Amino acid sequence: CNKTVGVLELLKDQNISICCVTETWLKSDDRAKFSEIHDLGYDVISAPRRGRGGGVAFLYDPNVLNPVRNDVQKFSSFEVLECVIKTADNVIRLCVVYRSTQA
Repeated sequence: CNKTVGVLELLKDQNISICCVTETWLKSDDRAKFSEIHDLGYDVISAPRRGRGGGVAFLYDPNVLNPVRNDVQKFSSFEVLECVIKTADNVIRLCVVYRSTQA
């Protein structure tokens, strides 16, 4: 079931600038899915899981934010993705962490 459109429409309807997502099932070479996200006015910073399923990501509105991916240590027991958002007054570090029940 493709939930991408529904999620992005919710983000737009609720005026959400950035959203942390787990269990994305995105693959680094999934051009069609990345195009779909871009066509709906959002961008993505993604850390796909190797193998089947999983993955974490930030979906964000590039007209509002310009997050920059931070390299973080890789862990075998959970997935993690970090980005930095610079504002006029602050630097915000945003992390999404996911631990599978199978980890």
